[in-house]
Amino acid sequence: MLGLLLVGTSPLLAARSGELAARVTTAPPLPSAAHGYLRLTGDTSAALYVPSSYRPDRAMPLALLLHGASRRGDDMIARFRDQAEARGIILLAPDSLDYSWDIVVSNAAAGLTGIPPRYGGDVARIDVALAQIFSRYAVDPERVAIIGFSDGASYALSLGANNAGLFRHVVALAPGMMMPIRGKARSRIFIAHGRNDKVLPLGDTSRRFAPELRRAGFEVQLLLFDGGHEMPAPVIEQALAWYFREQQ
Repeated sequence: MLGLLLVGTSPLLAARSGELAARVTTAPPLPSAAHGYLRLTGDTSAALYVPSSYRPDRAMPLALLLHGASRRGDDMIARFRDQAEARGIILLAPDSLDYSWDIVVSNAAAGLTGIPPRYGGDVARIDVALAQIFSRYAVDPERVAIIGFSDGASYALSLGANNAGLFRHVVALAPGMMMPIRGKARSRIFIAHGRNDKVLPLGDTSRRFAPELRRAGFEVQLLLFDGGHEMPAPVIEQALAWYFREQQ
């Protein structure tokens, strides 16, 4: 396993806004940027996978992967690594600061505090990680996606919808909540949910999230599958096939 130490970057935007400032750079990428599996440390903590087909003279898609509760970015890399290698996608999978992402943690506490869910330090951590990768690798700005499972899907929907200028494609696998939508830019969204999900039941996805996003002007594809709270390999394959088909 290769190691990568990234340090010295300050948060690019106040964390609570939920808006990411990182953008694909026009500067030439580093010619010696590493391939394979790496861990990012320093101002952020994340897993990174760069496929063997990466070349600094050819911009590649990038997918930001967001894990579920009590998991880590490594878990998402493990699930998406084979597809990334086959299709040629850089994977960046940060770790949440707490047991889950800030909006989920604050939402769980809302009943006691009376304070609505809000963004926090995870936004700044993700912003730092993205900025570091954009400065080191050749990334196609038209093919940056955000993909999440469970609590990570909730965060992907929320960050993706509110940062459509960065994320052109959003994939949410079994989301459980969504923050209010701000801004005018619109991304394409793929949502998948198991009909028998007992952890984060389907109801909110089919009756609230998808209709609300469509009313706001997003293009939404909703896939319901026979299964529970999971992301089966065929569903991952369909989500990535949609992602690449939408790029054409």
